[in-house]
Amino acid sequence: MAHLAAHDLQSQEKTIEAWKRLLEDAPQDSEANEKLRATYRASERWGALADHLESWVQVMPNSASERRVELLFELTDIYQNASHLPSEEKLLEAYRRIAEDAPKNEAALDHLAHSYEDQSRWRELVGVLEQKLQVSSDPLDLLEIHHRIASLYFERIRSDEEALPVLQQLLAMDPDNPDVLRHLREIHLRRFDQVRVYETYQEELRFLKGRDRLDILVELATIAGRDLGNHEEALDWWRQVLELDASHGEALRALQEQHTRMRDWPSYVDLLEKRLEAATTRKAKV
Repeated sequence: MAHLAAHDLQSQEKTIEAWKRLLEDAPQDSEANEKLRATYRASERWGALADHLESWVQVMPNSASERRVELLFELTDIYQNASHLPSEEKLLEAYRRIAEDAPKNEAALDHLAHSYEDQSRWRELVGVLEQKLQVSSDPLDLLEIHHRIASLYFERIRSDEEALPVLQQLLAMDPDNPDVLRHLREIHLRRFDQVRVYETYQEELRFLKGRDRLDILVELATIAGRDLGNHEEALDWWRQVLELDASHGEALRALQEQHTRMRDWPSYVDLLEKRLEAATTRKAKV
């Protein structure tokens, strides 16, 4: 029996060598490649099979992309099987090549996305998510992917320049999302773009109530008067502040100064009367 087994093994080795010699002269020969692949698989020579598949994939013409993707998936089976030839690095590379040959292959894109996230490779993850945008046609999926890309640029990569256009596109898709507006405002503040800050604050107002709304109204009034020189709009914002807090000292002082500057004495007197009504102590009334 041992003699027969040795004979079979010797015969198999000769067969392998014969196919390998043929492939040296004709590396794209389909029959030789398939026979060698089947022999390695049948004998469970996973390292040799992986090397063969890698070489075969390299020489395949562009017209054979479908078969190349099949072989790359076969490589992923080898690289993720603990009893074959486990290798996270080679597994990731195989999936990357699948995504390159078949950009709409969701299985490859999903694996790459999970791997890049686990490894904190944020830019590579953004690249995969951008590929997924080309695959999905579901509006909710597209919205979720845009949110993930924006979040990565804003929170992980920390690139205002790259985050800004994504957030602007996201706002067009999801105009009622206050978090998107907040992120945009934070970027505009860091860029000292007071015009955009002013516009974003106004968009945020519709989501705010109470103290939060009051704080934003104060910011709007300050920017309008101090940075943009738009005193009429500043007055309007200060008036809205007083509607929420009739004793708001900064609003009262600002309006008083504005009326004095514009020599609007009737409004100045009206304001003093309101301040008198709002005063709760003798000292404040005096």
